[in-house]
Amino acid sequence: MIDYAKRHAVEARAGISQHQREQSARWRDEGFLRGLADTVACIDGTIGFPRPEDESWFQSQGWRPGTHVEAWRLEALQHIHQGLFMAKRPYAEPTTGSAYADWFETFVDLDAVSAKRAEFGELLLYEMAASAIPRAWMRWALGLVQHAVKKSSGNAVDAQLSTYLYDADLFFTSDKIFQKLLESIYPKSPIPFAVPAYLNPAGNLCSDIEELMEDAVR
Repeated sequence: MIDYAKRHAVEARAGISQHQREQSARWRDEGFLRGLADTVACIDGTIGFPRPEDESWFQSQGWRPGTHVEAWRLEALQHIHQGLFMAKRPYAEPTTGSAYADWFETFVDLDAVSAKRAEFGELLLYEMAASAIPRAWMRWALGLVQHAVKKSSGNAVDAQLSTYLYDADLFFTSDKIFQKLLESIYPKSPIPFAVPAYLNPAGNLCSDIEELMEDAVR
C-alpha cells in the first residue's frame, strides 16, 4: 500500500508537470501568457467555456449552453465530479477509492447529490460565492501562475499545500519561487490566506521566524 502510494505520487507529479509544460507552450504561442505579471492580471478576467467536444458532458452537469463562467469553476466542477462520483467508495483500494468522497459522505447524502448532478453543478458554476470555496479557487489560481515560472515536479505538491493556507496567519518557506507566486496572487484571493514569508535556509531560522512573527503582530 505504501509503495503503491509513493509510486502513484511520483507518477502523478510527473504527469502534472508534463501537462503544465505542454499547456504553457501552447498558451505562450497563443499569446495568453507572457510573464508572471501578465498572468496575475489574467486571474480576475479569466472566463471559460467547454470545448465543443465536452459541451454535452458539461451541460449534463449544470452548465447552461452559451454561457461563460469563471475558469476556476469549470476546473473545480471537473475535480469534484471525479472525486465524488467517479471513484468507488469506501476508500479500500488505492486504485479505485476516494478519500475525498469518504470525507464528503460524513456531511451530506452523496447518493442524493449524485441523483441531481445538474443542480449540484449549477450551484458550483453560478451560485456559490468564491469566498465559500476558496480552496477550489486557490488550486486553480496557483496552477495558473505556475505556468509563468520554471516547471518542476514540486508544482503539484505546492498546489496541494497552498489550500491549507486559509487556516493560518503566516506561512514560512525556503522556496523563493513558491513564496513569490503566493505573494503575487494574495491580493486576488476571495478571502485572506496566510501571509507568505521567505526564510533563508542558511540563516538562523529560529531567530528569523521569531522576527517575522513579531513584525506580523505589530
